[in-house]
Amino acid sequence: MKKFSKETRKKMSEAKKGSKNPMWGKTKELHPNWNGGSYTYFHQKAKELFGEDVCQKCGLKLEDKESDQVFDMHCWGDWKNLKEDNWGCVCRSCHKKIHKKINDLKF
Repeated sequence: MKKFSKETRKKMSEAKKGSKNPMWGKTKELHPNWNGGSYTYFHQKAKELFGEDVCQKCGLKLEDKESDQVFDMHCWGDWKNLKEDNWGCVCRSCHKKIHKKINDLKF
């Protein structure tokens, strides 16, 4: 590993301070490490990408529901993984069963 003198490190630091920093002012969506910010963001994004009007477990259709609730998105693994095989669109009843592990629910 190359070592720099204290003077060189200070010059390098000064060269990247404030508005000279290429990441200056880049927050949220503009920052390359932005991941959506929260657990809720990924569930909402998955709903936009993979949401359906039919429960993938029991087949209940959204129009058959008595209330105005929407279906839930359930993730099987890492909730930051926005791949279709990691997410399922399920009714609230099936979602509760999945989390309570009443039976082995697979899609």
